[in-house]
Amino acid sequence: MHPTLGQSLGFHPEFVRAQDCASVDELADLILQSSCTPPFTPVLRRNGRPVLDGGMVDNVPVSALDPTPGNVLVMVTRIYPRPQMFVVPRGAQQRLYVQPSCKVPISSWDYTSSSQMQHAYNLGRIDGEHFLQRIPELLDAAAHD
Repeated sequence: MHPTLGQSLGFHPEFVRAQDCASVDELADLILQSSCTPPFTPVLRRNGRPVLDGGMVDNVPVSALDPTPGNVLVMVTRIYPRPQMFVVPRGAQQRLYVQPSCKVPISSWDYTSSSQMQHAYNLGRIDGEHFLQRIPELLDAAAHD
């Protein structure tokens, strides 16, 4: 869930808010930079430094979360060898991770596959409804751990 290869190569997470982009072109550059995966895409730079797809540095960038106490929902897009829903205590936070019930039927590279997009949407709705039914028991169990 948290790969280390990118960081061992000297990359580190950098978080940039889309609303901080001064123009549409700057936003487009940011999106391309955030998905840079050589050799599948060209090598890109941000402020003169090479960039790498964020998933290569950390698939689930929870280091961007502030430490405010409380419950935090962390939704992931792929299946990890963990229960579909699980809680990870972190300081005064309870991080509730939720992953899909089965492999999402579309990849991040399938930009034009509208039928697969619909299947992915339907899976999300079903999983979301299941999550809403289970959230009281999950939070109750986390409070007693």
